[in-house]
Amino acid sequence: MYEVLIHFRLVGPEAEALQRLARQEERKPRDQARYILRQELVRRGLLELPAAPGQNGGMNDERKDLAN
Repeated sequence: MYEVLIHFRLVGPEAEALQRLARQEERKPRDQARYILRQELVRRGLLELPAAPGQNGGMNDERKDLAN
């Protein structure tokens, strides 16, 4: 399994926007950033996520818990 540690700081409008979106979607900012990254990787065809039970494909809109 590959693992990448990403450590960076957002400031100003980027930080505020991430905080606002994280609150709206009921996630921690770190989880929100991971969710956004995963969405973009899926959109570009670089990552395929398993369908959630009862769905016919698509990305599971995980809220609050993106630990897996």
